[in-house]
Amino acid sequence: MPNLLEHRFAIKRITKPSNEDYISALKIYNETTPPDIKTNTNEITYWLEQNRNELPFEIMLFSLYLNNMVVGLAMLTYLKKQKTIIFEYLALQPSFRLNAVFFTYISLLQNYINDSNTDVAYYLSLIHISEPTRQAEI
Repeated sequence: MPNLLEHRFAIKRITKPSNEDYISALKIYNETTPPDIKTNTNEITYWLEQNRNELPFEIMLFSLYLNNMVVGLAMLTYLKKQKTIIFEYLALQPSFRLNAVFFTYISLLQNYINDSNTDVAYYLSLIHISEPTRQAEI
């Protein structure tokens, strides 16, 4: 249909550093996250490699796709005892930093959490305000 325009949004859980597209997504995170709030990528990889069953928290990393292309990385932390999900980072390539794109990924992440039967009582988000333009980095 020549008058049809489609976009396909998708997320994929990263469970180990060898997962397909982990490095591509991590590179986007590294290039787009302000240095004053950025977690060292070696530390992210370290926690990804740890046994989730033995920790009081769980790191959840996701590759973000648009039309089958990696466009970002999301990192959530689940505090098991507190039943709390913290949206730590949602790093997108600059050309995709639009509310419509951002909110679509937030919705997909929430659907993933619900579908995985994760017991959640609270959601938290960290918001970074850049200077001097005072734009919110979420």
